[in-house]
Amino acid sequence: ARDVAMTTDYKKVDNAIKDRTNNPMLGGTNMAAGLDEAVEVLTEPGISTLANRIIVLMTDGDWNQGRDPILSANDAAAAGIIIHTIGMLNNDQATLQQIAQITGGEYIYA
Repeated sequence: ARDVAMTTDYKKVDNAIKDRTNNPMLGGTNMAAGLDEAVEVLTEPGISTLANRIIVLMTDGDWNQGRDPILSANDAAAAGIIIHTIGMLNNDQATLQQIAQITGGEYIYA
C-alpha cells in the first residue's frame, strides 16, 4: 500500500518516512509487491509522458513472499520502466541483477 500519493509536498513525504522509521516492517521480503505498486503509480493516468519512469529497488533480503519479482520486472519493462537495484547485506544478488538487466537498469551491491 502507498504511504503517500505522488506529491511535491515534501512535508508529507518526510512524515511518511518518519512513520515508517518508527514502525519498521519485520519479516518477509515481498519485492514484487513494491515493484507492482511502483509500476501502477508510474503508469497512472495523468503522469506526464515526458517523465522518466525509473524505480530504485533497495533491499537487504531475499525474495521470500509474494509473486516472483522477475515477473514484476517483465511487467515494468513492458511499460517502459527502468529498475535500478541496490542490494545490501546478504541477499539474492542474482535476482537483483536479473531485475535490473530485464529493465535496462543497473545493479549495485552496497
